Amino acid sequence: PVLAAASWALFNIGRLALQQFNKIASR
Repeated sequence: PVLAAASWALFNIGRLALQQFNKIASR
């Protein structure tokens, strides 16, 4: 399940980046 792991990692990274972006944009 390499593809699943890569997809999950990308999803997690994207979600974290989105949270950081929202934190910066809400300023």
